[in-house]
Amino acid sequence: MHARASAVVLVFAALFAVAWWLTASARSAEAQSRAYGTCTAYDPSHQVDGNSRTGRGGGSIGCEGACTGSCQYSWTARMYNDSGNILAQLSGVDTYCCTTKLTGWTGCAGAYVRDFIFVNYNGVVSSNTESISNHTFC
Repeated sequence: MHARASAVVLVFAALFAVAWWLTASARSAEAQSRAYGTCTAYDPSHQVDGNSRTGRGGGSIGCEGACTGSCQYSWTARMYNDSGNILAQLSGVDTYCCTTKLTGWTGCAGAYVRDFIFVNYNGVVSSNTESISNHTFC
């Protein structure tokens, strides 16, 4: 009888351990999803000053659910010509979501320019390149 009671206790302990592990795993996945959120690169746009023949490029970064707790992401903004040559580039690490990132002003006289914006948030990458139909002559 004593051995049978020990076996029943072991079975209940094993079932309890499995149930606890499944609950903890589900909570961990839910918390991880909430903590990571998503960041998206969108609206690549540039500014051109026709008088000084300079321009700057970049785009916007929007983060959904990512700004709770520790929110840190890397980003790159570029302005380049239609041949693919990078005219200006700026990269950094930030913690503020929902923002616009622009390169510094640079000479671009005689070039058609477009933009690129890239964001990496916890290994999830998003990028956006401006359409060639939106290029601007500098």
